[in-house]
Amino acid sequence: MIKKTSIYLFSIFITFIFLFASCNHISLSEKITDLEQRMLDADGVLIAETGEELVSDYCTFVTKNPTDTKSPEYLFKALDISVNLSDPQRTLNIADRMLNDYPNYEMTPMALFIKGFIYENQFGDINQARKTYQLFLDTYPNHDFADDAKIAIDNLGLSPDELIRKFEQQNAGQDGF
Repeated sequence: MIKKTSIYLFSIFITFIFLFASCNHISLSEKITDLEQRMLDADGVLIAETGEELVSDYCTFVTKNPTDTKSPEYLFKALDISVNLSDPQRTLNIADRMLNDYPNYEMTPMALFIKGFIYENQFGDINQARKTYQLFLDTYPNHDFADDAKIAIDNLGLSPDELIRKFEQQNAGQDGF
């Protein structure tokens, strides 16, 4: 009788754990939906605190549910929001996670492009930006952003004044045709 009671109690315990886990999964999804609806102010500007919480919750969801069909989408959303917040290292980490964990997801090429952008514009690391943009071109030569990566490489390290002069020279050369 003791064995039957122990097995019965163990079964109840396991059922409780599964119910708790599924409720936790649902509540995190609901929280994400709520935060998505509240992340912009009346002017359409990202509310930093809400964005921070949303990035964290997206990443938590992905960690807890790596095979869920929402996970690559949530990770890309985390990346997209993180670019607009104040932690470029976290943004690079999210991009790396996307490249490693979801290499076949349709938005994964953008994660690599964003890495180049972060190195260039937030870290000022021209060499790493060049390598990353070149890796993007080598890996995704026919992507819609391939031309943007080429332009970024061509203009790395130029000051705003140098960029203006370069574009003026290019436009002057085109006017002669």
